[in-house]
Amino acid sequence: EAQSPDEGALVQAAAKVGFAFVHRTTDSLVVMDGVQELHSYELLAINSFSSSRKRMSVVVRNEENQLMLFCKGADNIMFELENNEENN
Repeated sequence: EAQSPDEGALVQAAAKVGFAFVHRTTDSLVVMDGVQELHSYELLAINSFSSSRKRMSVVVRNEENQLMLFCKGADNIMFELENNEENN
């Protein structure tokens, strides 16, 4: 169940290219990729969406022990963050 229309559209687009959410526990999640391989991620932190941040972030560790940060948020906020990073 998507929490917003944008989230629903993102999940549908991922499904069209073969990606699927498989399972989640309190500290991990499993995703199937476009070639039907399963990938596990350790869920390390969730920064929930807030009206002041206008985005949410998730930190995970993949099977190769790499840390990954995933963010989603309002377009104008994400573009502003990207532009600030490019200018620094």
